[in-house]
Amino acid sequence: MPRAQKKKSDVGAAIAKLTDEQFGFASNAPVIPGVESMQEWQAFRDALVADREPVGALEIELLEQIASRLWRLRRPARYEREYIAASIERVPEDFLKRGLNRVLPRTIKRADDRVASAERGLELLEVLGDPDPLTEVRDEDVETMLEALSNDPELSAMLEQSITGFEEGIINADEWTAPLLRVAFRVIADRAEVTPTDIVHRAIIWLSKYRDERIEERAAMLAEQDRMRRERSLPEAGTLHALTRYETSLHRQLMQDMHEFEAAQARRRGQTTPLLRADLHLVAEK
Repeated sequence: MPRAQKKKSDVGAAIAKLTDEQFGFASNAPVIPGVESMQEWQAFRDALVADREPVGALEIELLEQIASRLWRLRRPARYEREYIAASIERVPEDFLKRGLNRVLPRTIKRADDRVASAERGLELLEVLGDPDPLTEVRDEDVETMLEALSNDPELSAMLEQSITGFEEGIINADEWTAPLLRVAFRVIADRAEVTPTDIVHRAIIWLSKYRDERIEERAAMLAEQDRMRRERSLPEAGTLHALTRYETSLHRQLMQDMHEFEAAQARRRGQTTPLLRADLHLVAEK
C-alpha cells in the first residue's frame, strides 16, 4: 500500500475507533447531557484526531485523554460567563429584597410611574382653567399633586381639614374630575384668602420640585443597581477559587498527556526522546 494511502488509512482508523461509541452509561464521551452537544464533541474530537494523526492503541488512547481534557477546559469559561450573567440578571430581584426602609423606589416601573404621574399632574395644572369638563384626570395624579402641595406650610393643614363638600379632607377625596379639582382649588383659595390662580401657581412650584426629586430617586436607584452589576463582574471568591483549581488541575493533566503523546509519536518515528522530562507548576500557598 502506498505510504500516503496507509497514512490516510491510519487516520481514518483512529477516527473510526474514537467515534465508535454509543450514547448511554457505557459512553466515555465527556459530554454533559442537556448542556453540551454530542455532535459538537464528535466533530471536535475528529478534528483533533485528523490534526494529530495518532497511530496505534497508545497514541489513540493518549489523544482520547487529550481531547477529553481540552473539551472539559471549555467549561470553566462557560460556567464563569453563565454564573456572572445569572448573577447580573438577579440584580433587580436582589435590589427589591434589600432593606425596606430605603427611600428609593423598589422597581424601575415604580420609579417611572412616579415620575410620569408628576409630569401628568403638571400638564393637568396647565390646562386646569380649560372649561372642558372632559379633561382626563387620574386619581393617582391628583393624589401626587396634593401630596406635593401639602409641602406648602401655609396649605398643608387645610388640605387635611374637613371642609363642606370635602368632609374627609380635600386630600382624601375620591373619583377626581377636572371640575371637582377646580372646586377644591377654589375652596383652598378661599380658606387661604388668595385666588385660585395663586393656588395653581403654588401647586406647579411644589409639583415641579416633587417631580425633580422623583427623577433624582430614579437616577439613584439605577446607579445603585448599576453598581451592583459591576460588583458581580466576577464570581464570588469561593466560586472563583474552585474554578481556578479545576482549570489548573485539568491544564496540568493536559500538559502531561501532551508530553506523553508527543514522546510516543517521536519514538514511533525513530526519534530520540529525553529520558527525563520535568513539568514545573507553581502553586501559591495560602
